[in-house]
Amino acid sequence: MAKLLFLAVVFPIVIPVCIMFIKAVPKARLYFFVAMLYMISMNIANVTVFSFFPEPDWTGTARGYTITVVDILALIVVGSMLFMEDYRFSFFPRGWWLYGLYFMFGLFSGINAELPLHWSFEVERMIFMYIFFLASYNFITYHRDLRPVIYTISVSLFIMFVVGVYQKYLGGKFQISSTMPHQNSMGLFCIMYSSILLGALFNEPLRPRDYAIMFPGLIGGAALLVFSLSRGGMVCFVMAIMIVLVLSLIYGGMSRRKVALVVVMSLAVILPAIKAAPQLIRRFENAPEASKITRINLALCATRIAHDHFLGIGLNNFALYSGWGSPYAPEQFANFRATDSTRNTGGVVETIYLLVAAECGWGGLAALLGWFFYYFRMALLNVLYLKYRRCFGISIGIFAGMTSNFIHSTLEWSLKQHSNFYQLMFVFALTATIYVTNVTRRSAEKREYEAKLRQRLEAAKPWHKRPSAGRR
Repeated sequence: MAKLLFLAVVFPIVIPVCIMFIKAVPKARLYFFVAMLYMISMNIANVTVFSFFPEPDWTGTARGYTITVVDILALIVVGSMLFMEDYRFSFFPRGWWLYGLYFMFGLFSGINAELPLHWSFEVERMIFMYIFFLASYNFITYHRDLRPVIYTISVSLFIMFVVGVYQKYLGGKFQISSTMPHQNSMGLFCIMYSSILLGALFNEPLRPRDYAIMFPGLIGGAALLVFSLSRGGMVCFVMAIMIVLVLSLIYGGMSRRKVALVVVMSLAVILPAIKAAPQLIRRFENAPEASKITRINLALCATRIAHDHFLGIGLNNFALYSGWGSPYAPEQFANFRATDSTRNTGGVVETIYLLVAAECGWGGLAALLGWFFYYFRMALLNVLYLKYRRCFGISIGIFAGMTSNFIHSTLEWSLKQHSNFYQLMFVFALTATIYVTNVTRRSAEKREYEAKLRQRLEAAKPWHKRPSAGRR
């Protein structure tokens, strides 16, 4: 009853009232957007979800129809921008059709879904993710100023760091997850944001206040990765740092600022790293063999499913095929004896790529890879085109973060979780905005300038040297 009351109040009353308020006070849109961006760093599972038809015991990627605070804020931002006089709202930003193709494979996978309700949980989430993408893209494109975005990223990481310190030293947790549902999803989240901050600190023109806000966020993100004790996360974070350093030095050269930042960052991270060194060494030396075997077994299970089902088995249905008695996972239960309490559902394969292949078919995986590669290529083009220009450092950070996240996703399915999915959509929107605003428009302006210059040069020639109208 309370959830129905929530729907009856939020959608017909709260959202329209907030949209009208923004129409009356346009500056308020910034605060709604900042709140939306900040809330993706919160633990969606425990804090900001209103779940309908929940399935709390389900081991899949979605456990109910969820409407988050982020979704509500995204609807408010989108609604406030739909009929602006000085801005043309874009429903189809660059790359939208690739996400649409991936979404279509997800829809078609429902044909084979043995649990259509669970399949629809994931479909509903993908729809809200696109609304969030539209809110992010159109807001950034219209407002242009990226400082609120960078500040929000910095504050998000710092608050996550404060929560992580509390969990580590007052809560007694061995592997902290901060505001995320799991330490691996936290690692993926921190890598992306920390890479963007590092690229901006190295290459963007900044004011003293910018350093004061951004640097604590960067240090907090790096410390969280150390505290997480995630082997894959730390390796991928080092990879991201090296990409940012190498590209910054190749295109920007050495400077006092970069040397000072490297020294200060090293000193700030070295103390928690030294303190956590024994645990880190044990994590690498004593990696549990059972975890490795489970990953391999579930990967084999996903591959068999993808081969047998052209359209996949349905979004959010993998756990039904990886449990006890499934013909697709014989290795996982080779020496296992079932009891009356044994569940017939299993776990989720620990890589987003094989998970999508199993649930949406090999075509769905191809669509996912095409979607990822499109924005990855766009991020690289931003780096190559914008060297020595505004947004160059942010573009380097995005490229490094994407590289690490896509590699890390071979070991985790975290990009299917709410916070990481939101962050991915936001980074894609930011990449497309930078490309359209700084690359496409500047290229068009350059072509227009060159055309006008040619016209002036032709007009300045003597009449007998000008090309005749009939000559080709």
